[in-house]
Amino acid sequence: MEPLRARKKMLTCMALLTPLCVLTPHLPHPAATLAIFSLVAAACLSWLFSLSVVIAEAFPARNAASVLGIAGGCGAAGAVIFNKFVGDMMSTLGPGRVFAVMALLHPLA
Repeated sequence: MEPLRARKKMLTCMALLTPLCVLTPHLPHPAATLAIFSLVAAACLSWLFSLSVVIAEAFPARNAASVLGIAGGCGAAGAVIFNKFVGDMMSTLGPGRVFAVMALLHPLA
């Protein structure tokens, strides 16, 4: 398999693991929560570290830094917005709905 296709396949597999976080509010034992969080964190980090390589391979060299900067800026803006509102959303919507939204973010990306 060509490298770019293999990396895109890996990103898809990692994105399919992240919806496991939807189970978090329903887990009966802290060890199960820690196990799910660990798996989802590993998937998110694999996504994060692989994305820059995919961008470098998918775009011409003269555009790769701009595309990576735009992607990083959008990710940072999303984190700021998420962190600003997540506490309020947890108290009004409940953790089940917040984790359901979180479960969809990587597959949508």
